[in-house]
Amino acid sequence: MTLIVIAVVILYEAIERFKNPQPVESTWMFISASVGLVMNLYLGLGLRKEDNINVKSAVLHMIGDAMASAGVIIGGFVILFTGWDIVDPVLSVLIALLIAAGAWDSKTNNRNFNGGNSKRNFFKRNNRQTSVS
Repeated sequence: MTLIVIAVVILYEAIERFKNPQPVESTWMFISASVGLVMNLYLGLGLRKEDNINVKSAVLHMIGDAMASAGVIIGGFVILFTGWDIVDPVLSVLIALLIAAGAWDSKTNNRNFNGGNSKRNFFKRNNRQTSVS
């Protein structure tokens, strides 16, 4: 749920920047995105051989974050060389959609993974077994 809220806030800020474009300092885009790219690739690639499903999920998440950081770096170059500040809110919309899609996918996969073991199903199974005996 928190990730959906974050995606909505990013989307709101992007819409505001579409309405009132502001100059973008591409240097800070490069610095923050480069740190994100390096850290996510380092951690993601370092953990990629693990067999644990939770670690594999985290690695996929880190690779997705690294791709978003790479997109921001490319966007920074576009802004730097063309002056198209509109690239910033466009990237924000794309990142918000990426976050929302990842959160939704995580939510549905978690529901499917835990669905058979939920409290409701546990009590249904136990009541069925008790009433039969």
